[in-house]
Amino acid sequence: MRIIPGFIARFAAAGALMASAASACLPPEPMPRLPNESDQAYDARNGELTSVEDAEGRRFHQVSLYEQAKAVFIGVVTDSKEITLADSGSGHEVTVRPAFPIKGELPEQPAIIRDKMNSDCGYLGGGSATSAVVGTYVLLFQGVPEYEGVTGNVGFFAGEARVPEIIKAFRSFKAPAD
Repeated sequence: MRIIPGFIARFAAAGALMASAASACLPPEPMPRLPNESDQAYDARNGELTSVEDAEGRRFHQVSLYEQAKAVFIGVVTDSKEITLADSGSGHEVTVRPAFPIKGELPEQPAIIRDKMNSDCGYLGGGSATSAVVGTYVLLFQGVPEYEGVTGNVGFFAGEARVPEIIKAFRSFKAPAD
């Protein structure tokens, strides 16, 4: 039997990619217990560390999106609907009317954010704001790279803001009176 030279390398690379994708949602390994530490103290310490790690991960992700986005703005959700995803699951799509610029020009046209796929980690693609209801104000990163030159939009709820410039913008933003 003859093995094609590049096959093994491609097979190994594919396996590594699948393994990293599969492990992306695994919880972190538990930290070691301190001597004589009670279950309650251990759980509290572990929970606090996990919370800090989660917040830092979100901040790092938002900084990256902020740096790459063509525009960043606060907008209001004007439409929300269920959509069929490529993997045959259902997801959400929302339309966001720009209201307040944070970075770049405030777009004149509404932006759309949508779930792209469902995974063991939850919905992937448009960010948590894809589940927002009409009338909710959200943070939107417009024109961020997705893959191979394709750009898209990612949105988050206001309470998830972690970048200082964005938090400052939310503090100074005043929603119009209805």
